[in-house]
Amino acid sequence: MFLLLLSLALNASCVDGNNTCQNILDVAIIGSGPGGLSAARALHHITGLSKVVVYERASAFRPIGAALGLNTLAYDTLKEFGMDLHDRVRSIGSNPQRHVLQRPSGEIIYDDESFLANTDFNWLAWYNLQTALRVAAEGDADTGGISIQLNSKLVDFEEDEEAGIVRLHFDDGKVVHTRMLIGADGYNSIVRGKTVDDGKPIFTGTMTWRGVMDRSHFNKIVKIEPFKSIGDGVNLSIVGDAKTFWVMDCGEGQIAWTGTAIYNNENSADKHAPANIKALNVFKNWPPIIETLIEATEASAIVESGVYDREPVSSWGALKGTFKRTTLLGDAAHPIRPSLGLGSTLAFQDSKCLADNLSGVDLGNTENVANALKLYEKERIDVTTPLQKKARQEGADSHAENRAEPMKALLDASLATKKKTTH
Repeated sequence: MFLLLLSLALNASCVDGNNTCQNILDVAIIGSGPGGLSAARALHHITGLSKVVVYERASAFRPIGAALGLNTLAYDTLKEFGMDLHDRVRSIGSNPQRHVLQRPSGEIIYDDESFLANTDFNWLAWYNLQTALRVAAEGDADTGGISIQLNSKLVDFEEDEEAGIVRLHFDDGKVVHTRMLIGADGYNSIVRGKTVDDGKPIFTGTMTWRGVMDRSHFNKIVKIEPFKSIGDGVNLSIVGDAKTFWVMDCGEGQIAWTGTAIYNNENSADKHAPANIKALNVFKNWPPIIETLIEATEASAIVESGVYDREPVSSWGALKGTFKRTTLLGDAAHPIRPSLGLGSTLAFQDSKCLADNLSGVDLGNTENVANALKLYEKERIDVTTPLQKKARQEGADSHAENRAEPMKALLDASLATKKKTTH
């Protein structure tokens, strides 16, 4: 195992003074989030590519305090990457059984079965999903398929059409040669900066604060309904005053919380304060469970981030013909507000579409690779563009002053529809 990983690492970092390399990667992927790791798995599992390397700028994989939702579309796509991975990802989530909706005053206006109960929908911790994908990738290393390299910050790249490669330059001076480059490096993508060149992402005016804690610790500190006696599978939403605060079971014995608000950090009096202090101030005088959760979460583990998106574009690099061996995937391609809960699902679908279009393609033939990437971009841009626009609108609507009543009406209607169709 060690010798195999060493061999892959040497293959992935071939450098010489003449810019020639006998060991050329099939695919280099920038970014080790769910998009990048699922792309690596799909390209190896579906197309059989044997030299796939994922480059990550971080020095280690660390738990991140965030949760996400996966539905039938996500799980159906994961099946295409191997039932072992599908089953593992299913096993680490939590299906919401009950939903409680409160106003900031603490008034409970909805307390009933979740309309998502006993469906394919699960909440799960972002880090647990990343870990499942990473472990699957490391398993593929045993068959000579995938390698993950940390401490690898891409700073530039160029396509060499004559040599049929993409030349990657990293901040430590390393040069890598690959047949294809996939930018899966998020909404601040270095790759997108060159293939699309559309400047910085657009700040939506919304900030989020997120945390994850063990359920055992949660049970000790939270002594109020609805969590005191109901057990796993409860979702709590507190909505009003153009803010939202969610608490949910996210599987593997963990509880996640997320607060969102319209917030301009530059104009805030506490812009230099730690994330926990900002969150406490934003949700001051809201139900006490919020203060309890924020204070019980290690300050350094709270994730504070702005919500960004971008205008949809007509090409991610290949479709307009500027690049023939480079494209984008996931948030690097179509950064989307979290209001639809589709970020990871779309990345999985990107990965499958990319692998399907590259199946059987001779990576040494530039025009064949370019045509495959054009088909991939066309198919996925047609799908993701309307979803980006819809997510932007729903994200704005989610911070309306009177959001609680429309949300209650939606929960009532969705549960009534579910009961009608299941009886």
